[in-house]
Amino acid sequence: MNSTTTFSTTPAFYCRPCVNGCGMLSGLSLTASSPSTYQTDKAHKHAGPTSTYDGINSVLNSSSTAEIDYLSRRARQDGVLEIKATGCRSLILFAHNYIGTEFNSRTPTRPLDSFRWVLSTSSSMAHGYPVSSTKYTGIKCAACGSAITS
Repeated sequence: MNSTTTFSTTPAFYCRPCVNGCGMLSGLSLTASSPSTYQTDKAHKHAGPTSTYDGINSVLNSSSTAEIDYLSRRARQDGVLEIKATGCRSLILFAHNYIGTEFNSRTPTRPLDSFRWVLSTSSSMAHGYPVSSTKYTGIKCAACGSAITS
């Protein structure tokens, strides 16, 4: 590597067939047999329907942690992989309906229609929350080039 080498600051996305075919989830703990205190705290933070946190927070429309469980299972099964420039990996599930709301200092700002499952090498750190699909418009798989979203 020389001084002119640059790294992309934009995340790379991978379709599910490429993720599965290339073993891109190996070495990661997708889920734990029972939730850790960290995961329980995250679930309470993102279970709705209102936010009690200052700053920006995404909250599911349902106050049921069963919805987080359902969405996280779907993300692990069907989600596309996002790898940020930092190496952080998440599975993104496009729910195609509004599953949550973004709050800014306890004021609702926009509806959310996707779910991010943040992966970790520690099963006690993986967690999920609702996000907006607007930042995923027009993404293509970095491995095969197929369109992931339109």
